[in-house]
Amino acid sequence: MYKTVLVPLDGSRYSEMILPYARRIAESMDLSVELFHAIDQKSIDALVDRAHDRYSDTIETELKQRAIQYLHVIASEEFPDFPVESLAQKGPPEEAIP
Repeated sequence: MYKTVLVPLDGSRYSEMILPYARRIAESMDLSVELFHAIDQKSIDALVDRAHDRYSDTIETELKQRAIQYLHVIASEEFPDFPVESLAQKGPPEEAIP
């Protein structure tokens, strides 16, 4: 039936409030966990600094790396005994969530 619990996180403490519930669901149903973070284009545009050659592709790469690092920390702290996949995608959350 179900194989994975998808946990979308935006980096806020508010979004992290779901983690204990996701862990309980994963435990009770023996599911793997997928942590997800969406990177909105507005976040990229806000950080672009054309005067110093910081273009959107570089910013996007940096934001994805930071998001994955954040998700790895969450995985190690909250889901140490579960198979966890961490995914960061560009796009509005409502479109980027797999």
